Amino acid sequence: MLSPTVGVVFTDVEYAKYLEYGAIIRSKSGKMIGFPVSAEGKQLVKSAGGSIRGAITAAKAKYPSLQFRRGGSVVVVGWTPSRGKRGGTFVPLIVLARQAVLQPRPFAQRSVDNARGDMASAFSASLNGQLLKGGV
Repeated sequence: MLSPTVGVVFTDVEYAKYLEYGAIIRSKSGKMIGFPVSAEGKQLVKSAGGSIRGAITAAKAKYPSLQFRRGGSVVVVGWTPSRGKRGGTFVPLIVLARQAVLQPRPFAQRSVDNARGDMASAFSASLNGQLLKGGV
């Protein structure tokens, strides 16, 4: 007897649908959402218990000349002076934005499309095997 075969495309990754179809991420409780953009920014956020607001407060203490540079987004920048009399480097720490747009990166449909020939071959082989056994 031939039993029906069902193929299921599944992932247990919670954010898979956002990667597949795209998404817009907005702040839940504030005007802007923050993203650490350097190792130093990540360390500040980690030391603040994951809080972007706490990380900015900590950055103000660490970098007395902390700057907020505006453009499309706001970049929180720290100034690290060099050992000499002049110079230094700007360290980008955190980017603040009203929203973040994730572009769709379809992977599930592409995987199914790529495997379609193999699935048809497997189905055909299974059907031929059942026919040869006289089970249909």
